[in-house]
Amino acid sequence: MGYQIYHTISIHKNSTTMTDNELIQVLCEYSADIAYALDIVSDVWNTCNNDMIELSKLFPKVVFLVHGEGEENDDIWNLYIKNGKSQKCPAQITYDEYNEKELS
Repeated sequence: MGYQIYHTISIHKNSTTMTDNELIQVLCEYSADIAYALDIVSDVWNTCNNDMIELSKLFPKVVFLVHGEGEENDDIWNLYIKNGKSQKCPAQITYDEYNEKELS
């Protein structure tokens, strides 16, 4: 069993008029791997980037958003994909500074 990542696939706001149900139908028809990732909470989907890049070429105006949360606490990221190009944005975890006034 490989490294587990929970994937959430959505369309970035205002990039299309496609509904979530239409998106799910298209994704499931496009790739068994994507359909499997949508059905399983934790999954080994080693071809996520390549699958989504290829899918995005079919919908060049749509910005897809894949949110990933891995087994390790700091493995949280968003992957934005549009027309065959992608941008991976790792989460930036920060903590507030100590403030005596916040003690309860």
